[in-house]
Amino acid sequence: MNTVIQKEKEHPGKTMRPGGFKRAYHSMPHSELAMVRIEICEKCFWSYATFRSKINGRRYFTVFEAAIIADYFAEKGIDAWSGEPLN
Repeated sequence: MNTVIQKEKEHPGKTMRPGGFKRAYHSMPHSELAMVRIEICEKCFWSYATFRSKINGRRYFTVFEAAIIADYFAEKGIDAWSGEPLN
């Protein structure tokens, strides 16, 4: 069976974040993870399945979504894409 690898397409207005925001999400206290997921899903209008795909970096983020995620984790003092604490 032949495996076909497609070239990554360009999507105007969307951005790909390798690794998603998994590191930032898992740097939160375990007791807050469910609430963080619920809040992000509400702000970005995502289902649980979409959240899982985006957190792992398998789906593109719109500019709107990337800004919401970056702002949300910045309020918590964490860089959304690296999971490192902000100074």
